[in-house]
Amino acid sequence: MRNAGFCLMAVLAVVAVSLIVASAKTPMGTAFTYQGRLTDGGGPANGQYDFEFTMYDAAASGNPVGSPVAVEDQEVNNGLFKVTLDFGATVFQGDARWLKIGVRPYESTGDYTYLDPLQELTPTPYALQTRGMFVDTAGNVGIGTTEPQATLHVAGNIKADNVGSVFTRWGNATAPAGTTLIYSGYAYASYYDWGGSNMPIVIQCGPTGPTQSSVGNDVVPLATGEAAIPPGIMANRYVKAAVCLADAPTVQVWGTHTAPDGWEVIYRGYAMGPHYTYNSPTGPICIDSDDFDGSGTPGGSYFSLLYATRLYSIASGSGNTSKSYVPCVVCKKTADP
Repeated sequence: MRNAGFCLMAVLAVVAVSLIVASAKTPMGTAFTYQGRLTDGGGPANGQYDFEFTMYDAAASGNPVGSPVAVEDQEVNNGLFKVTLDFGATVFQGDARWLKIGVRPYESTGDYTYLDPLQELTPTPYALQTRGMFVDTAGNVGIGTTEPQATLHVAGNIKADNVGSVFTRWGNATAPAGTTLIYSGYAYASYYDWGGSNMPIVIQCGPTGPTQSSVGNDVVPLATGEAAIPPGIMANRYVKAAVCLADAPTVQVWGTHTAPDGWEVIYRGYAMGPHYTYNSPTGPICIDSDDFDGSGTPGGSYFSLLYATRLYSIASGSGNTSKSYVPCVVCKKTADP
């Protein structure tokens, strides 16, 4: 074996990370390319050499990450060489990495000569945009986690523009704070004594379309009744409504004014529906009691009337209160409980 004074200059060390779409049949591998310039005895090296590459978590006094990778019989031409290294998926989790490189002449069984300093691995510009993203050997992508349990696993909250959940605010024609108004109008449903099949809908104010004289699937304005009205809601008033967009999933919870853990209140109210003797299926719906807009008094002779929904009898062990109003709350998701 000849004695050699080795020196290495890194030409290019690239760690490239790519996001694989769900339709991809074969996940991308975890290998990357390392290129360098090796001198031997003061001049450019030529011929075959054995290399050993070990990943470290610091430039000095660091700890090895993963297992060493040996590359034997590597051709070096005029000092230049290029190798493909694969340390597996777990070594790259967004932290800086350095390579400790050992080299020895071809067919040598002696110790490696380790080159100093360690070589820092630097990402490509596009790979910089994937910091915080992890791809395992099965192609599963984790954001905020290094142990993805699905094709795409996001640990933590998600915020995206122009997405969310649509809900209706009954009893007020404006959007609650933190939500966006899509459109507003008045609530309509089947006449209380007609026995139609129309659940409440929100019809926007203004001209609606051609008229027709024959009887069809007729609807009338929805209004509160003259009695049996929950707190905060006015009797004998039109029901205004707003169709709104929240920036997160929404849920309507019956029997409480309190949002579940990890959810935020959009509006509170009480359940209201048709009188038990009526035929029209107009509810129950959650009427806003914190900010009910009672500015419209019904006129004419046809309405679909709403009354307080109450618990007439209760399920054993439920803890509910007999003959009580039914509170309700519309909420949006804010964080994991």
